[in-house]
Amino acid sequence: KSVLFNRFVVENAAPMVWVDPKTEKIVYANRASLKQGGYTAEEMQGMPLSDFAIGVEPGSLRLLMGTLNKSEGVLIFDGRHRCKDGSMVDVEVTAFLAADDERTLLVLTVKDITAIKRANAQASRHTGVMSALINAIPDLIFYKDTQGVYLGCNKAFARLHGRTVEEITHRTVYDLL
Repeated sequence: KSVLFNRFVVENAAPMVWVDPKTEKIVYANRASLKQGGYTAEEMQGMPLSDFAIGVEPGSLRLLMGTLNKSEGVLIFDGRHRCKDGSMVDVEVTAFLAADDERTLLVLTVKDITAIKRANAQASRHTGVMSALINAIPDLIFYKDTQGVYLGCNKAFARLHGRTVEEITHRTVYDLL
């Protein structure tokens, strides 16, 4: 029962691959990982991690393994994975080691953060455009939240108060007295 339960949990968990650190090849990929990458189990099993994980060069797992051995056992970092169709997926990777009497495996669970990265890039572009727009207007412009904290202002408003935009942002009028 315990083995069936564990298998059910792993198969229905977030995308996950197990890697043999000695061969640097994937020995297992759960259903979510196969679906995310568009691969079959047969295609993933035995695949070098460097064919799947962008920027992972053969031999680079030694450094990761050393870091995992020295840390508290879990590392979280951003990466990119290559899907079967050639597309790339930005991922947050959680890495840890799992060992039994026979071997140690590197377990990598991944979360697709492609949409988050795109949204952040778009927000950054919009912020840049908005900043350029309000700074091009000679009138005094400022905006606050409902608690009276300045969320931003244009350079004309900041100059009037003898401060920079950064010195005004995230403060109240009372903080600026």
